[in-house]
Amino acid sequence: MVANALTIFEAGIPAHITAAMNEEGSGNIVARATINSLTFEGKVWSINLDGKKTKLLRTNADGEEEPVSIFTGVILNYNKERGREWYSKPYDPKNPALPDCWSEDSKMPEANVPQPQSKSCATCPKSKKGSASTQDGKPTVACGQFQKLALIPATKIGGFPPLRLRIKITSIYDKSGVDTHPGWHAWDQYIALLVSKGVNNTALLPTKIKFDPATAYPKLMFSPGKDWLDEATFAIAKELAASDATIEALTSSYDPTTSKTGNKPLPEDEEEAELPAAAQPVQARPGKAFKCRACGGTEDAAGLPAGFRYHDLRHYLASLLIAHGADVKTVQARLRHGSATTTLNTYSHLWPDKDESTKAIVDSVIKARFEGPADSSRTAGGAP
Repeated sequence: MVANALTIFEAGIPAHITAAMNEEGSGNIVARATINSLTFEGKVWSINLDGKKTKLLRTNADGEEEPVSIFTGVILNYNKERGREWYSKPYDPKNPALPDCWSEDSKMPEANVPQPQSKSCATCPKSKKGSASTQDGKPTVACGQFQKLALIPATKIGGFPPLRLRIKITSIYDKSGVDTHPGWHAWDQYIALLVSKGVNNTALLPTKIKFDPATAYPKLMFSPGKDWLDEATFAIAKELAASDATIEALTSSYDPTTSKTGNKPLPEDEEEAELPAAAQPVQARPGKAFKCRACGGTEDAAGLPAGFRYHDLRHYLASLLIAHGADVKTVQARLRHGSATTTLNTYSHLWPDKDESTKAIVDSVIKARFEGPADSSRTAGGAP
């Protein structure tokens, strides 16, 4: 049956079908957008690149393939706020699903959540300890925390797109405070280490990531690489950190209208992996520019700034909404930012300055106090 179904594609495509497929605006199929990511199942790393999943393997001394144990990358940026996600059913690797409720900033459910469990994460019963139990019966939280990192393989800087890595609370913070693996840290403790050494940017050095061998579940640990990035490599990393692809990796959220599966946690290993090759080097500011059709698509369209990109329409929409009084949550929802913090970090300068308006409000109240009805009653007897 399957073989018969595929023969239509093997027999060649008639000219009228080819013409129809090439006709502009004739298609009704839209490929689902995917975020390039570094993921893991169990303790096996994979890279998801343009919808294709590749496990990271190495060849051992016996000539056999095995999962790499340490992934070494450059962390371009990371979300400073943790998110939350709640699943009503246990995770099924054969049938992964979206979470039932989620938040990118742990403040309130996202605007596109079909059935929010509460108006705010702080008051949600699913975010309270005891709302779920571990396999050994210990109380835990049903709505788990996560954090998103954008990174790139250390050996592929300049020729590989930014990858999103989602880490869970057990990899974010080690509440035991015990240094059981010298030189390796949970994410928060790793950042604290960098700060203590005067490092103010994660992209200044490679970061090694591996699984904690003492846990059955994939808990990640982080450690600094051996050498700083050289000047040229850091310049590329810095450019990538500001790219649209990195921003998208950190701000994009679940979309129930297009996504059918959820994102699960990610992995680590000890030797350099053979990484899948990227189709094209990443540009710092990806995006197609508007071109003039009349001149064969070789020149910028008339009336637009040189190099004007389709993505610039997104910024125009944001400025248009803000100029007409839209609040930050409305703009966040329209742009599908992961959190209002991202919206404010990008567009806060466009909102009107409230300083002068607050001064005017205070002035009007004081003026009313001294020149309004109270002043009239004080002078009701007339001036002497």
